[in-house]
Amino acid sequence: MSEPRKKRSFLYNFFRNIPILGTAIGILNAYSYRGDVNASKEFAGIAAYLSALWRPLLVALILTSFSIHPWLQALMCGEIPSTVKLSQFSSSPGSVTVSIFPSVLGFGIGVYALMFAIPERLVRDLDKLLTKAIESGKRKRGSVLMLNSDLGYPLIVMTIALAVGVLQQAFSNAIWLVVLCWFTFWYAIVSIVEIIGVLFQLGDHVILEKRGISRENDKSDE
Repeated sequence: MSEPRKKRSFLYNFFRNIPILGTAIGILNAYSYRGDVNASKEFAGIAAYLSALWRPLLVALILTSFSIHPWLQALMCGEIPSTVKLSQFSSSPGSVTVSIFPSVLGFGIGVYALMFAIPERLVRDLDKLLTKAIESGKRKRGSVLMLNSDLGYPLIVMTIALAVGVLQQAFSNAIWLVVLCWFTFWYAIVSIVEIIGVLFQLGDHVILEKRGISRENDKSDE
């Protein structure tokens, strides 16, 4: 093992042993590593994190800027943002987050539990496709474990968003918490879309698999 990889492995094991934070880091690392088996041993690296996170982060930043646009306008005009009053809705993102995400998080956990009912044949087919993609150079890393990380990561994001929402309600006068709460809210929304995308792809594979089985049964009946 090279020296940089040894450092990444040491740092990963150190942070991974921190309660609560270690769990979030482990899921984030697996998500950035695209489910690669090395995700449980070392950090994925800056390039992998940027590749996995820059798009949803950018979307969340843009939507956050729309949510607090009076403050941004004041900042661009050289004024202090705190002197500009937001609407009641924009100034209390915590109430929106707390009212929405508990039910959505419960639904997401239920969907995540359904992953254990994925047909064995489907898992094998996906594993073959990923292996071929890595061998051909179309993918640098990954494994069928990406199904686990792609569903688990949005759940941890929603949990963090919910925690930030509660803190924003407790400290409603903190400007930085308003900004952070809007950001985590929109980032969690983007993560929900990712869950829907994963389920859609799984649905396609399951339907095509059942279609192939039914055709095989029709041929055997003939």
